[in-house]
Amino acid sequence: MINFAFLGSYLAAMLFLRSQVMTDQQQNFTESKRSCPNQPMGIHLVPRDHDVDVFYLDATNGDDAFSGKWEISDNGTGPFKTLSGAMLGIQRARRLTKRARLFVKQGVYHVNKRINLKEKDSNLEIIGVRNSKGNRPLISGAVKISGRDFFPFSQTNRHTIYAAHFNGTCSSHVFIGSKRLVRARKPNLDRWTGADLTGWGPYLYMRDLLKPTKKCNIRGSGGYTQRHCPSENRWGFKFSEGDINPNWYRLTEAEILVFNAWTAERRVISHVDMEENSVHFQKKLRFPVGKHPNPSGFRFVVENIFEELDTVGEFYCDSDSQRFYLIPPDGALEQEDVYVAQSPVFILGRNVENLSFQDLSFKHSHDNHFSGYNGRPGLIQLENCDGIQFKRCEFANIGYTGIFTNMVKNMGVTDCTFSDVGNIALTVEYNSDPTDEYAPRNIMVKQNTFVGCGVYSMYQPTCIHVKGVQNIVVSKNNVGMSSYAGIRVGWQKVFTKDYVTPGQYVFYVTENNVHHYGNGILNDFGGIYLSSNMQDCGIAQNMSICHIHALISNNTIHNSESYYYGAIGVYTDTAASSVSVTRNWIYKLADCAVNFHCGQNNIAVNNMIYHISPKRVFGVCNPSVGDDGRMPRQTMTFQHNVIYITNTAARLYGRGDFWVNSVPKVDWNNYYFKPSSYQQFTAFFSKTMAPSEWVENAGNDGNSVVADPLFKDLLKDDYRLTETSPGFKQNIESVDLRYVLSDSGAC
Repeated sequence: MINFAFLGSYLAAMLFLRSQVMTDQQQNFTESKRSCPNQPMGIHLVPRDHDVDVFYLDATNGDDAFSGKWEISDNGTGPFKTLSGAMLGIQRARRLTKRARLFVKQGVYHVNKRINLKEKDSNLEIIGVRNSKGNRPLISGAVKISGRDFFPFSQTNRHTIYAAHFNGTCSSHVFIGSKRLVRARKPNLDRWTGADLTGWGPYLYMRDLLKPTKKCNIRGSGGYTQRHCPSENRWGFKFSEGDINPNWYRLTEAEILVFNAWTAERRVISHVDMEENSVHFQKKLRFPVGKHPNPSGFRFVVENIFEELDTVGEFYCDSDSQRFYLIPPDGALEQEDVYVAQSPVFILGRNVENLSFQDLSFKHSHDNHFSGYNGRPGLIQLENCDGIQFKRCEFANIGYTGIFTNMVKNMGVTDCTFSDVGNIALTVEYNSDPTDEYAPRNIMVKQNTFVGCGVYSMYQPTCIHVKGVQNIVVSKNNVGMSSYAGIRVGWQKVFTKDYVTPGQYVFYVTENNVHHYGNGILNDFGGIYLSSNMQDCGIAQNMSICHIHALISNNTIHNSESYYYGAIGVYTDTAASSVSVTRNWIYKLADCAVNFHCGQNNIAVNNMIYHISPKRVFGVCNPSVGDDGRMPRQTMTFQHNVIYITNTAARLYGRGDFWVNSVPKVDWNNYYFKPSSYQQFTAFFSKTMAPSEWVENAGNDGNSVVADPLFKDLLKDDYRLTETSPGFKQNIESVDLRYVLSDSGAC
C-alpha cells in the first residue's frame, strides 16, 4: 500500500490560472554569471605562427587590389577591403600546404553575393578583431537606409508615417537599429517592442470553411482532429465582414498567416469574393483549414497591407514606387538607420576541412521567400565538411536559419549568441546514412545563448535542432523565447537497441536552461523535443529500429505556454526509444513534465517536478502515434521523482493516454498535493483504477509516499531538497541546478 503521509483538511478545489506560467517572459536572459576570460582587443594579442599564411581585412582602409598581407595601407599595399575580395585573394596567394589566417578589423562588411568556399579553402581561420569597446566586426546582408533619408509622408490619427526612397528588393525582414520591424498587419500587435514573435496575437477569426461538411466544419463536430476535410479548404476560407478589404492596395501581395496545430503557414492572396466573403490563396496550404479545430482556433492575421500601416513598429515596402514606409518610435530615425535584409546565404562551404570563425557578428539575412520544413537557407551553410568551429560569434536579425549544416562532422559551436532568428538558430542535418563519411559525429553545441527563435517562420521552429550518429552534445546553453520548441533532437532514422554500449548515448542534452518557450502561439511541442521518424516508428512500428539513445540530464526546463495543448517539458514523440530523463528541474509548465509518446526502454528518474497546470503530469501512448490508430508495445519507468502538484485538476495521466501489453513501472515517487484534496488524490493515479487497485492490481506506487518534499525555497524556484525531506527515504537524491540557471549561456 501507499505510505499515506497525507495530511490536511481536504481543501476545496482551486484552479491556477494558466497565465501564471508566463509571469515574466524575459527574466532568464541576464548575461552568464560565470567567470569569463577577457577577449583579445587587437591583432597583436593573437599568437603568430610561422607555419600560417596571415592576411588582413579592413573595411575602411583596405583595397581588394592589395595583397592583403599587410595590416596597414602603405605604398600601394595593405589589407583587403571586402570579405569576398579577401576570399579570392587568399585563394590566389596562400601556400596550399599551410594554414591561412584572416584577421578582420572592426567595421561593416556587406555581403551582396554568396561567398562559395570549396576544398581548396580548407585550413582557414577567420578571426574578428574587436575594437576598444569590445565590438565585433559586422558582416551584414542588408541594404541600409539612413535615418536622415526619411521624410514625413502622411499623418494617421496618432502617428506620422515616414517614407524614403528605396531601390533594393523588398523584404519581410527589416530592422531599425537592432530591433525587428513588423509588416503592416491586421490586427496590430498589442505593443511593439522590436523583439516580438510575429505569431503573437491578437488575431482575426474565420467565419466558416470554403467547403464545410459533417465531418469537417467550423464547430469541430468531425472530431478533435477532423481527418476528412475536403481539399478545397486548402485554398482559403470565409471571413467576417470587415476583416478583409478587396480594395486594399496591391491586394495580391498581401499575405494571410493561417494557424494550424503545430505550424502556421503564410499564403499570398489570390482574390477575394465579396459575395460569400471568402479569401483565396495563390498556393494551397499544407493542412486544410478545419483539420485541427481547437488547436488552430481558426485564427489568422493579414500582413503586408499599406492601409494597415497605423502603429509604431510597422513598415510597408512598395517596389513599384521604390518607396519604403514606416512608423518609427519617437526620435528613432535621428539615432538609428534602417536595414532591409537582402542576402539569404552569406557563406556556402562544401567539402571544406578545418574552417573556423571567431569573434565575428553576422546580421541581416533574408529568407529567400521560403517557408517550410527545410532548414535552408542558412546565413552560413556547410555541406560535407569536417572540422568546423564557431567561437564567440554573434548571429542576430536572421531571416531564416543562422547556421545550417548538412553532413558535417567534428564541429563545435561555443560561446556564441543567437537572437531574433526567423526560423531555427542552429540546424545539424543528416541524410540518415550512418555509413556516410560525413555523418554527423562529435558535435559540440556548448555555452551559447539563444533568445528569440521562430520569430517569423512557424513550421515547428526551435532554437537548436541536432541530428547525427555519435557523440552529439548540447550542453550549458541558455535557450528561450521560442514560438515552439527549445531544443529538438532527431527526426531521423534512428538505431537498434544495441547500437551503443550500455551507459553510452548518441545524444547528450545536459545542463541547459530551457525556458519561456511556446509563448501561446502553437501546440504540441516540448522544451526538449525528441523524435524518431514516422515511416519506421509511427507507420510500420518496427520498434527494433526506433532507439534514439539520448540522455536528458541536469537541465532546468520551465515557463512554457501553448495556444491550446502540448507545452511539454521533455517530449519523446513517434515512439522514440531508449531515452533517459534524469536529474532535471521541470517547473511551471502549461502541460506535462515528461511525455513518452509510445516507445520502449524510456525512463524518467530523480526529477524535481513542480506542476501548476490542470493537465497531466506524465504522458504515455495514444493512437495518434501512427496513421491508423495502432499503437506499439510500450515500456517505460517513472520512479524516484518528486511531483509537487498545485492544481486540483491535475492527474498523473491524461484522458487520451493509455498503454497496451505493459503497464508503466511507476514507483518510489514522492507526491504532494497543495492545496490538499482527497477527491483529487483518489482520482489522481489512474483514470480507470482506485488508488488501492493502482497499487495492488497494477503493481505501481507501492513504495511511493504522499508528503511535502520540503523544497528549499519555492518562491525563488530553488528545488533542492532540505535535509529532512521524505524524498530521501524513496532513494531520491537532491539535485542542485542553481548553477544551470546562473551560468548557462555565452559570456
